Amino acid sequence: MYLFNILIYLNLNKKMKRSLDLNLEDFKASDEKVLVTLKNTDQDLFTIIKCFRNSESIVILEAHKINLLKINKTTFLNLPNLTTVDLRENKLQKISKHFTYLKNLSRLLLDDNHITYIPSYIDQLDKLEELSITKNKLTYIPSSIQNLNKLKCLKISNNQITTLPIEIGLLKSLEVFHFDANYFTYIPTTCCYLKHLNEISFDWLEFLEPPFQKLIKENIGKTIITLIRSSLQELIRDNCLFCDFSTFVEKNSNISSKQDSFIDQKKNNNGEFVNLNKELEKADFNIGSSNKKKNIKIFHAIENNYYGIIKVIKTYLKFIILHTFYNIKFNFN
Repeated sequence: MYLFNILIYLNLNKKMKRSLDLNLEDFKASDEKVLVTLKNTDQDLFTIIKCFRNSESIVILEAHKINLLKINKTTFLNLPNLTTVDLRENKLQKISKHFTYLKNLSRLLLDDNHITYIPSYIDQLDKLEELSITKNKLTYIPSSIQNLNKLKCLKISNNQITTLPIEIGLLKSLEVFHFDANYFTYIPTTCCYLKHLNEISFDWLEFLEPPFQKLIKENIGKTIITLIRSSLQELIRDNCLFCDFSTFVEKNSNISSKQDSFIDQKKNNNGEFVNLNKELEKADFNIGSSNKKKNIKIFHAIENNYYGIIKVIKTYLKFIILHTFYNIKFNFN
């Protein structure tokens, strides 16, 4: 985390043709770090960056909504010390190999572009700790991602990815993993090896019984993640490398009743042991303890849980519509 004494914010008029000439040495000490934010320009990124003389002190570059189409070989030529590149909300179509010239890069934010794939040379960014490529057009993740040993945060939500590589389980430092809103039909069971994971966003969680919100984190999130990892580990022991949707739902539904199989007790901050079921009931998605059987399976779950009630209503309406449709079809025949 840098404490910046200098922050340069350029809100450039798109029609402005006057060139800039900014010498950073004119208003900084040699040991200070500089953050540059660019907005509202259709000029080439390198054209703007080269206006900064002595630009080695720039460590963070933010350039949102500048209609950036590609990264050229010269774009980062004078920025050898960049640690963060934030190019969200542009029109990039690929992750250029020229990013690999940034040997100190730890954060790469490319959300809301038009990127179709993550290249295999992504592993050359060996200092990368955060990679965020949400709201793009990704279709797959390369197995070479396993070599990002320092990666702590991976966000690939809202893409078109159909599967994850089994090597994803080798990301030993991963703490945050968002991969919801994709086209998964199965996930690798090797995810059970992500031991430091404490926050995930995955829409399959919404289909469990009882349903959870797709984003789980903090103390209760860690508990749920531990239980999910345990269920995937069971599949690994059965020589299953992948877990499909139905198996995931079956293995992880009624998660509070499985506490005897996975975690009997969890230690709280005061050093006291608390019952897992009671801890779950304190969460926003309050889980009831009722075991009554219902005609429709989804009804076996939640009391005083508005999120769950909405799911129940949607499921019930779907059931009524389908039931009506088949009755009409039968009568017509």
